[in-house]
Amino acid sequence: MIERLKPGENNGIYDVVYDNIVELSKHQYGCRVIQTLLKKCNEDQVDKLLEKIYKNVKELSQDQFGNYIIQYILENQKGSNVKPIYEGLKDNIYDFSIHKYASNVVERALTFGNEKQRQNIINEIIKQDDQMKECLLSMVKDKFGNYVVQKIFEYSDKKTRKNIVDIFNSSQSLKKKDGFSKHVINFIEKLISGNQGSITDLTPGKDGVKNQKRKSQDDN
Repeated sequence: MIERLKPGENNGIYDVVYDNIVELSKHQYGCRVIQTLLKKCNEDQVDKLLEKIYKNVKELSQDQFGNYIIQYILENQKGSNVKPIYEGLKDNIYDFSIHKYASNVVERALTFGNEKQRQNIINEIIKQDDQMKECLLSMVKDKFGNYVVQKIFEYSDKKTRKNIVDIFNSSQSLKKKDGFSKHVINFIEKLISGNQGSITDLTPGKDGVKNQKRKSQDDN
């Protein structure tokens, strides 16, 4: 019905969805209805939906189905329309990065964000203090966090990439044979070998090597 109705003719459906936005966002099928509304509604309707979703962005990012709503918005909305999501990520970046569902949101934010948005996320992890180094190493060893680290490395500038490699090289606890660490280490080694073996030659987001394929959320 949403697909066939013109904007303005779907007010009955829209009102029900708007009044139950959080409940429907967290439902296996309801989240698909919301994505369709975001695609088919007029600009004013979309803005009102986004405003209500953003009031619950942390809760939805960590939900099994709600995270798909946040991912969809990151992929299809730009500029100020996604600013509240990036602000929410900045405040929860470590917890989200090791969360089964929210880590997908972090990856999507890095993939579809502009350079400044990406760098703001990366800066929350890559800081020159021992606590943040421990967070990065913890993410590398995590079942979900290791995918985020791969994405961070893929979109980092040369200086940040070198800092990441230096942190890994100086760590006594990080080993290539470790269960999840090996994914990140193998990914970085492939990037370096694919760029004449020099880490300073790596260009963010243009490496020709994808990060390790992640299983579907339901399989993780």
